[in-house]
Amino acid sequence: MNKVHILSVLTVLLAFLSFFHIYEKGTDISELKDDLAKPTVIYDHEKKVVSKISANKNEGLGINEIPDQVKNAVIAIEDHRFYQHGGLTILAFPELL
Repeated sequence: MNKVHILSVLTVLLAFLSFFHIYEKGTDISELKDDLAKPTVIYDHEKKVVSKISANKNEGLGINEIPDQVKNAVIAIEDHRFYQHGGLTILAFPELL
């Protein structure tokens, strides 16, 4: 890498860190504490409660209990090449940065 690339990366990193440094002082999370106690309720197509998810308690499902349509929908959204590479691909590493 030449000096221009290194300088560009360092400038972006400095801007990123400065953003959080400036805005952390004005952030007040005290109002969020009440909302965390309320669970998220998930309903099925008949409007019956299927699950309640909260910060304090999670109800889990086994992988066999999740419908194939839901698994395929998540894979299609997250990684359409999943079945081609088995879950790990070098092409995805730039997306992490």
